Amino acid sequence: IYGPTGSGKSYLAQLIYEFCINNKVLSKEAPFYIFNCAQYANNPELLSSNLFGHVKGAFTGANSDAIGILEASDGGMLFLDEVHRLNPENQEKLFTFIDKGIFRRVGESDKWHKAKIRLVMATTEDINSSFLETFIRRIPIVVTLPSLEERGYDEKLSLIQMFFYKESKVINKNIIISGRVIDTLIYNSTKGNVGGLYSVIKYTCARAYSREKDKREVYINLRDLPDEIINSPEVSSSRVKRNSNLLINPNKDPLQDLNLQKEEGIELRVFFEEINVCYKKYTSRKIDSKLLEYFSFKAIKKVAEYFIYSYNVSCEENFYNYIFTYVAKVLDDISLLYNIKFTRNNLDF
Repeated sequence: IYGPTGSGKSYLAQLIYEFCINNKVLSKEAPFYIFNCAQYANNPELLSSNLFGHVKGAFTGANSDAIGILEASDGGMLFLDEVHRLNPENQEKLFTFIDKGIFRRVGESDKWHKAKIRLVMATTEDINSSFLETFIRRIPIVVTLPSLEERGYDEKLSLIQMFFYKESKVINKNIIISGRVIDTLIYNSTKGNVGGLYSVIKYTCARAYSREKDKREVYINLRDLPDEIINSPEVSSSRVKRNSNLLINPNKDPLQDLNLQKEEGIELRVFFEEINVCYKKYTSRKIDSKLLEYFSFKAIKKVAEYFIYSYNVSCEENFYNYIFTYVAKVLDDISLLYNIKFTRNNLDF
């Protein structure tokens, strides 16, 4: 998992483990260990000992045999954070384990140990410049997590709702957040990405609760935010979308009712119809190309968000057929205008 600090790499690793448990990929008793390679970055031998284990006398202070976290994770999942801190020698040891499921403890030369583990690794560094090529080849899946700034409006709003919901459960009270606070949190460039946003919300809730702990509901307004955010340019930004107040109930997860169609009061097919109308206006030269580009981007973004949050097989099939039909129309137009011949292969994607 690749992404900047605070983007949610550790959280995603935890969700992967929970997914494996819930879907019986791993047993309920399967262990989940976290090992931060950065803690031992200046001592590769100690890192190797903690990861693979060691035998008595392997180094000064090794008074007995000891298993490493790799062996302790047998049958479960191991999350290696800051994995770019592994030196080349330890990377080679690890990819030997990935290949064959075997490893040696530090100080051993004639004995192999076995373990069956699901490995999840995380780094903030460029993968191609921080690892051995032979190591990278053995990583089948690379997931890139965006920074908070790179995430869309709806995703930021969902994160804010989730974090306030967590705090409402801590204090066991309804929380009412002013629209101005929501606006500020969405458009402010929070340090620390998603983790930083959560810290800001925890601070804000604590500040508001200390003022209104005797009330039935805790109301959060702009003055409860940290001073550095209140004084930032984004607070007075004219590009802010004005949100209404948000009510968070500790007994009702706001993300369970997430429905992007309901947000705008427009069903998905309306987006398709609007795109169709726009296409017809463009082909009849009744719409400016820049306006078309703006409209299409907005509509397509909303459609994409719908499928991300409301995925099901029938939706995927309908969306594919819709795209296929309109790509075919575009290719037909190009063929007529420029006498370019297209084959069936041009449509298959």
